[in-house]
Amino acid sequence: MVFSFRKQIGIAILALLTLISLAPQRAAEAAGERCFPETGFCISGPIRAYWERSGGLSVFGYPISDQLTDTIEGTWTGPTQWFERDRLEDHSNEGAGVLAGRLGAQLLEARGTPWQTFPGAPGPGGPQCRYFPETAHILCPPFLGYWERNGGLARFGYPIMERFEETIEGQIYTVQYFERRRMEYHPENAGTPYEVLLGLLGRDLYNPQSNGVQGLRDALTEYFGNLAGGQYAAAANRYGGDYQLLRDWNPDVDPNDRARLLERGCTQNGLQCLPVRRIVAQRRLTADTYRFTVEFLARDGSVFMLQGRSQFEYTLKTSINGPITVQELPPYVA
Repeated sequence: MVFSFRKQIGIAILALLTLISLAPQRAAEAAGERCFPETGFCISGPIRAYWERSGGLSVFGYPISDQLTDTIEGTWTGPTQWFERDRLEDHSNEGAGVLAGRLGAQLLEARGTPWQTFPGAPGPGGPQCRYFPETAHILCPPFLGYWERNGGLARFGYPIMERFEETIEGQIYTVQYFERRRMEYHPENAGTPYEVLLGLLGRDLYNPQSNGVQGLRDALTEYFGNLAGGQYAAAANRYGGDYQLLRDWNPDVDPNDRARLLERGCTQNGLQCLPVRRIVAQRRLTADTYRFTVEFLARDGSVFMLQGRSQFEYTLKTSINGPITVQELPPYVA
């Protein structure tokens, strides 16, 4: 009887610990999120539903960004999220649902070889091929079968060049580019579902080397991190706004000592020099100016609130030879 009672207690404790360990996961699920420790990002809402419904990991890869409000190709602004193989865009407000980004065309343009410069097909191809007059290219096996089985025009768009051999991560593969994707033929996987794979275009395009927006995000996070960490000289090198207000607040400080003025602002004058919790949205204003919407992490670990607001906008400017600069000071509490 004693052993049975102790055993029951042990089982109850184990069950309680299990529930505690599952609490964060269940909280995320209740919030509509699915998180991936492999990359540290979560998916939710219509983008999560589309990801899960349309092939998940094998088709899109892991998420490699937060869900953001972004402007795409200068014509559409809305919720987007980057994945290893794709960029998903939520067009639900226009009734179009979630769409894949035009990453195939975008990658060719980033390389300086827009698809319109490639010659069309020499002919209509064989009986197993399909000719697309919209782009003057043909699609043949094994890419044609994959295209037809996995979403066709809506998923991949039209072929925008003939297939050719390309070196990818040190290996030569037969590939073909589409408006939204790149298909790769992997002979080492012949006879398996992985004979045709989709290129990692999201990863190739969304990185600091080829995507200037990521560099801007890093600069913004660095600026507020320096202020929060007391590295005022580094923050002064990143701040490109006006110092007149800080000079008015601190007439006893050398008006040219920018680091000292920022330090006074953060320690005595009411500036809330807090680290970035997350960047909520971004949009391009001009060729060299971007606007970011930011949430800050309060000192108690919660989301920083000021007069009912939790989100604040900051402008960043770029230049060819100069640094990325932030144009505004942190939030101010009188």
